[in-house]
Amino acid sequence: RTSKYGNVFQPFTYFSKYLAKKQENDDNRSTWGRLKLWTPDTIIVNDQDHPPLSIYSSPDGFVFRTDNFSPKKIVSKLSHFASQYELVAVVKKPQYGEDVMGNEVRLLSTTDLASQANSLVNSRGETAAIQKYVKCVGPKAFVCRCVWRKQGNPYAWVITN
Repeated sequence: RTSKYGNVFQPFTYFSKYLAKKQENDDNRSTWGRLKLWTPDTIIVNDQDHPPLSIYSSPDGFVFRTDNFSPKKIVSKLSHFASQYELVAVVKKPQYGEDVMGNEVRLLSTTDLASQANSLVNSRGETAAIQKYVKCVGPKAFVCRCVWRKQGNPYAWVITN
């Protein structure tokens, strides 16, 4: 099944940047009005509507956003206690056809992330998301995609190994 995304439903980078509101004062730890959702650390770069931003969940599960980070901090946060060849990050870039069709996905090791973080954050290329790689626990990994529609029934599909 080939999925096309309309203007109201967009793949990863377009969805993630709206998970957390921009902080308007120094009280960035306030949980009032915040979404409570676990999400892996995510950095969105080269977006036309926003400066580079980092989205993360607090230990309590509230989603926060910061616009103040460096490539060095990205490498430190995403590769915390990892060996140099361990997979630590996923780079996702929108893939276009007639419309946005999905994401181009690339896995990065600690070494790859360290060498590419500066160019990803400081270049003026295409929009990209750098996300912490989440390892599966156990022998069966899966991804579940769900689509809710205003008109019609929702549907889902599961991909397993």
